[in-house]
Amino acid sequence: VGFGQGIDDDQTISHNLNEAFQKSNIGFLNLCNPSWDTVLLRGRLYRHGAELGPWDLILWMYYINDAKYSIKYFPINSLHLNKKKPTGKYRILDLIVFKWPHAVKKRVKKYTLSKKVKQDPKRSSWDNYYKWCLSSYEPGTATRKNEEAFIRDIVLWAQNNNSKIVFAIFPAENQLTDQNRKPQEFIKSLGNKFDFPVIDLLPYLIDANKKGKVYLPGDHQHLNEYGSQIVSNIIKEWLINQTNLTNVTNKTSF
Repeated sequence: VGFGQGIDDDQTISHNLNEAFQKSNIGFLNLCNPSWDTVLLRGRLYRHGAELGPWDLILWMYYINDAKYSIKYFPINSLHLNKKKPTGKYRILDLIVFKWPHAVKKRVKKYTLSKKVKQDPKRSSWDNYYKWCLSSYEPGTATRKNEEAFIRDIVLWAQNNNSKIVFAIFPAENQLTDQNRKPQEFIKSLGNKFDFPVIDLLPYLIDANKKGKVYLPGDHQHLNEYGSQIVSNIIKEWLINQTNLTNVTNKTSF
């Protein structure tokens, strides 16, 4: 969604924000990828964030399906949380316990399920997929627990690298009518817990959708040009209202 799937480069959120702030010293880089989730994005941040930065602000574009694959718990997380330096033992656990089995299992699972995609109830229709995504945020589920762990690590990385971070939560089209707020309330609760601000786009897109469609034709999650412009304006106003962010001089990232 943050990447700009289905729209031209000059219609993306990052382009709109660069246009809006072209006379200032604020610039934006779009580092979003299609089909990525919190686990992959967290890995990119830890592996490449420092070399791509420094960042004054990270705008984390969060969509409601980002938690669906948060099924693996990272054993080094508790050490990061307590700001303890990982020992050699835990670095080995990081490599052996988490990365390799996960990679092998992912390949095997992908091959095994490739013939069953059409029968998979989660993928048989958009409504089933939507319900599957929402189920990731049910209390007590592994996805919810692990999603919190991954997001905690993202916030810790930002803190340790002197970067501010804000989460912008994108709704699915269904939420504009059923107003299900499970993902939004989850991220907001983490914002209160880990001390980061949240931009909830749901109420804004509900109002905007009354004036014109904000999603691509036949698409329930990716914004069209109008929707992208609406979100850009919301984020722009949020940035302007943050007086401590108006004198940004380094790079600012999506």
